Amino acid sequence: MFGLTISAQAKTFSDVKVIHPNYEAIMSLQQKGIVEGYEDGKFRPDQKINRAEFLKIITEALFAKNEIQNCVPNNVLASWKYAFFPDVERDIWYAKYVCTGKMKRYIQGYTDKTFKPENDINYVEALKIIFVANDDLGVQKPQGKEWYAPYLESVNAYYIGLNVDPAKELTRGEMSQLIYNYMSKWKIGQYAETTNTVENGEEIKGVSFYNNEKLNFGFAIPTEWQENYELKTYDMVDDMCGGVTAQIYYFLPKGTDFEFDPNRNQIPLTVMRYKKEEYCTASYEWQQKAIAIYKQNDPTADPMMTYLGAVYTQMRTLQDDKYLYQIYPFQLDAQGSYGDFVYKTDPLNITMAVATFALLKEEN
Repeated sequence: MFGLTISAQAKTFSDVKVIHPNYEAIMSLQQKGIVEGYEDGKFRPDQKINRAEFLKIITEALFAKNEIQNCVPNNVLASWKYAFFPDVERDIWYAKYVCTGKMKRYIQGYTDKTFKPENDINYVEALKIIFVANDDLGVQKPQGKEWYAPYLESVNAYYIGLNVDPAKELTRGEMSQLIYNYMSKWKIGQYAETTNTVENGEEIKGVSFYNNEKLNFGFAIPTEWQENYELKTYDMVDDMCGGVTAQIYYFLPKGTDFEFDPNRNQIPLTVMRYKKEEYCTASYEWQQKAIAIYKQNDPTADPMMTYLGAVYTQMRTLQDDKYLYQIYPFQLDAQGSYGDFVYKTDPLNITMAVATFALLKEEN
C-alpha cells in the first residue's frame, strides 16, 4: 500500500486556495512527496491528468527510484524501439513508469495492444491502477457486471470514492483527492470490524449517505443518526470574520433539550455555511495553528484519528455559486453531555463524514 515516509518541505501553490475543494488532499500529498507542482509555483488542480502522468505519481509513490530507473535497461532489449506498447517509445520520459507498471502487473493497456499514454485518465481506470498496484486484491469481479464494478463497489463500501461518473476524466485535484481518500481507507479499516455504539448501548446500524437537497450538501454518517437524530441549525456571529453571520448545522437525537454554545466544542460534527462574499480565512488559520501546536507536542500524532479520546480532524471546505461550506469535526469537551444523553463517537464515523463531504450541485 502507499507507504511513503518522505518528509518534504511544505509548500504552497498560488492556484490552490484554502477554499478549493481538494485543498487538504493536495497539501497532504505534497507534504508526503507524492505530488508536486510546476516551476511557476502552480499546481493546476483543475487541469486534466493523462495516463502517463497518473502512472508516474502512483509508481513513484510505491517503488524505489533505482528500481524504476533500471526497469527499461533490465527488461527492454537495446534493439527494441518501444517499451511493451507500440505507442510507448523506450527513450520517452514515461517509459520507465510504463515498464515498472507492466513488470509489476498493475497496467495492461487496451485491447488493441496500445497504452494510450496521452489520453486523459478516467475515474475507473485510475481506481483499477490504484487497487492493483497496491496488491489490494480483496475485490473480485461479480459475474455479468462491468470490469470496473468491483473497484467502484470497494471504494463505495469504505465511503472513499468520488461522487463522479465512472467515465469522468479526472483533474489533478480530483486525482489527489482519490489517492488521499484511498490512503484514509487504511485508517478506517482499523475500525471496520468494531461495533459502534451510542452511550445507551444501542447499536448503530451501518452507515449511509445523508443528502440535504435544500442545503445542497451531503456526507456519510451512521444510519442510526438519520433514523433517530434531527438536523438543527444555529446562527453564529463570527467575530474572526468581522462579525458576519454563519449558519451552523448539526445533528442531535430527536427531542433532545440542548442549547448550542459556539464557545464550546460540544458537537462532534458540524457544517458551517457562509455567504461567499463574507467569508474570511481567519477561523481556518486559527485551527491550523492549533493542529500545529498539537503535533509539535506529539510529532507522531495523526489529526485524523483521536486525541485524548476525542476526535480532532481537519475540516474540509467546499463552495457553490452562493455559499462556502466547512465541515468541522470538533474535539469534544470533557463532559460532552446534554441532559440525559451523552455523545459517544467513533473516529470511523467522523473520518468517513469528512472524506465524503460533497455538494449536490454547483449552484444553490
